[in-house]
Amino acid sequence: VALRALCRIKKTYRSIVLYFVVFLTINLSINGQPHNLALQCDFSFIKPFDMNIPLYYLREYARRNPQPIRQRQVTHNNNASHNNYSSHSNPTIDKYRKANSYLNDGYNYYAYSLYLEAANEGHSYAQHMVGVCFYNGIGVSKDYNEAMKWFQKAANQGVSSAQYMIGRCYWYGEGVQVDYNNAFLWFKKSAENGDKDGMAWYANCFKSGFFVEQNDEKAAYWYEKAADNGNFDAQYTIGTYYENGIGVIKDKKKAAYWYERAAANKVEKAYLKIADCYYYGTGVKRNYEKACTWYKKASFDNPLDQLLRIGDCAKKLQKKGKVFPE
Repeated sequence: VALRALCRIKKTYRSIVLYFVVFLTINLSINGQPHNLALQCDFSFIKPFDMNIPLYYLREYARRNPQPIRQRQVTHNNNASHNNYSSHSNPTIDKYRKANSYLNDGYNYYAYSLYLEAANEGHSYAQHMVGVCFYNGIGVSKDYNEAMKWFQKAANQGVSSAQYMIGRCYWYGEGVQVDYNNAFLWFKKSAENGDKDGMAWYANCFKSGFFVEQNDEKAAYWYEKAADNGNFDAQYTIGTYYENGIGVIKDKKKAAYWYERAAANKVEKAYLKIADCYYYGTGVKRNYEKACTWYKKASFDNPLDQLLRIGDCAKKLQKKGKVFPE
């Protein structure tokens, strides 16, 4: 109804009035928190509410959506009501998923607000994410003490990533006193429960002999598990283990495989390693084009060495009648 009425206002003032109508509607609040009505309104075109939204988007919304706001809101609420009572849906899980969506789109405060609601309703991963918000200052002021409190709640429910974060807090003294023994125990717990970062830190302990007997075999085992689960630095490290036969049987093919995976994930120290693999044909079929591509990205102590390697690749490609990669 409001949008239809605005159509009668002169175009010059329409966007300004529309801005304030939307602004007042979506900023309804109670005790500084978004009111449910504000979150339920279908203002997805602004996700809801960015103070810096250009009036252009509001004009576009009015032009493309002539359906009255009230009708659109009722439709949305009906759908929400259906989801709330559906056997395949859970209101707390819906809040957590919506919070993830807001976080991905950069609406940090509203992500934090929904994570907090879901966390207070007992959602373990939401509790972890509230901890992450406090730890990194996402949508809320940075507070290591609060972060630690929420990580502990999530960890008690078996969230391995929260267990890793507790270990990290103990290691760096964030929200708690530095306690390396406790850090080690939490890294161990998170690793055994499947957290990739916990696995990498646990492997570091075996590598250095920190709070555990130094053991290259166990270090290699946990680095490879971490690498398999997506820890990028571990992908590079296990590559060095296979290259040099540390804790594993030397395997140039596996070394090249892990270097390439690490390089693809933008681990810069892996660029030179995989470039050398392709240049010398170590663990992979010799390929000067790929070698050249990685040499361009690699960091050299002496820039002249980089130019010489790239130039050498260019000469070899020219001899084979191949085009030098740009």
